[in-house]
Amino acid sequence: MRLNSDLVPHAHPEAQIVFALDQGIEDVIFVNNEPINLTYRTAVFANPMEKHAHRVCSQNCEYLALYFQKSWLIDMFGNPEHGRSFLKNSISVSDTIAELIDCLVSSAKGNASEDEISLWVEKIANQLQDHVVIAEAPDTERDVNHAVRKVEDAVSYMADSLLVHRDINLVAREIGVSRPQMFKLFRYHMKTTPNISWNALRMDYAKQQLEEVDISIEELSAELGFSEAANFSRFFKDHSGFNPSQFRLVAKTESFV
Repeated sequence: MRLNSDLVPHAHPEAQIVFALDQGIEDVIFVNNEPINLTYRTAVFANPMEKHAHRVCSQNCEYLALYFQKSWLIDMFGNPEHGRSFLKNSISVSDTIAELIDCLVSSAKGNASEDEISLWVEKIANQLQDHVVIAEAPDTERDVNHAVRKVEDAVSYMADSLLVHRDINLVAREIGVSRPQMFKLFRYHMKTTPNISWNALRMDYAKQQLEEVDISIEELSAELGFSEAANFSRFFKDHSGFNPSQFRLVAKTESFV
């Protein structure tokens, strides 16, 4: 993919790793507000639902972004205790990984089969095992389980209320905590904020509708509570790098990992 503008702070259910395909790229990706340099030899990783933003410092350059379902990561690397994090947020791109990326990109551009592309992705993922992070154990298992259930309840309520347009205060009230407490729970257990999590759910819904349903941009915009389709398009591009029409076109012609 190519990026010509910054991506705002956002998150998504999948883990993401970004590689710079051009040697002149010197961008900055903020993961949980920590700046990490993205270069040809340094890739940047964001865990599922982990807040990140992309500052583009190089124009008209090419990137490779791989998205991994959390269940797939668990199958590959195991499930770190308490689910804190899977990988470091930056890794050095070895010669082996660079060669595998070249093979993956060539296969994708050469209209290779989905199975062949998936094989290259799996080979790249295997090279990441040295970067697994062991999670730190929190105070007590009982306290953690209770806090995790609160976060899960909040996310579930957000998902159920996605098209009702309720605010964050109502979510906190629904799960029985104050607004500051809810933000603290999200920061500790999901490394993000409730607002970014809700936007991730909205983006996930929007992508699914654009891929699977013959719905107009205007209708989808109204469903998600945007006053104008232009505002929705700006929101979508700020979070994905594509406007909704571009995403729909690409989704129909390419397979996403």
